[in-house]
Amino acid sequence: MSGFVGVFLVSFGGRSLDDMPTDAVTRPTWLLVFPIIVLSWLINGARERFSIRRKPSLVFWVAFVLIFIVVSYLIAKSGDYPWWLNLLVPAVLFVTMAATPVRQLLSSPISHSRPWANEPLSRSARWTTVLIGAAMGFLSMTGNETWLSIASAVVMMLLLVVTLFDRRLPRAGYEWGSIHWTAFGIVIVLLFALTVLLSLTGWITAPINIAAGASIFLVMLTAAFLPSTPSAG
Repeated sequence: MSGFVGVFLVSFGGRSLDDMPTDAVTRPTWLLVFPIIVLSWLINGARERFSIRRKPSLVFWVAFVLIFIVVSYLIAKSGDYPWWLNLLVPAVLFVTMAATPVRQLLSSPISHSRPWANEPLSRSARWTTVLIGAAMGFLSMTGNETWLSIASAVVMMLLLVVTLFDRRLPRAGYEWGSIHWTAFGIVIVLLFALTVLLSLTGWITAPINIAAGASIFLVMLTAAFLPSTPSAG
């Protein structure tokens, strides 16, 4: 979540909306929002797997909402605020959200921990993983064209709703091992990097978008079929 806020501020902070071309906002937005929506449902499955009942504290959510509203207001009105806020805000959110979990990890007896095993995915979880890669890859491929990116985002959201009805996303999050989460982390980093570059530079051309989208799909496709046999995490 702190990474999401940091990328958002780096991409759109320091400039008012009037100073930004319309496509500089609409094109990268779904590259930033869609993976966070998917992540939230995958995490629900992981929480169920490890019987995690604790959720982010009320203090975190209040801080997140207030900071996000204030910064969004500044961007909408003038965009004129100190640049270091773009770094300070996500840092504060990270500390606020991570303090309790880190303290719990440090106080947990290591001798009783179990390895996080990588197991072959079930047929449903495997194809959900492939679908995630295809959706995010397609969003990346169309990210250079404003209306095409919006249309593809709408299609992806419809597919997301369908998968949620039969709990395919939470089930995938339940089954994923460390190798699958690592692959998903790589994909999010690529999408966040594209968001920043699309917002701030003119470096990203259609061929680069296509290459990035193909890479994203291949990463998730490969992860979906790994491991072929059970292995330790």
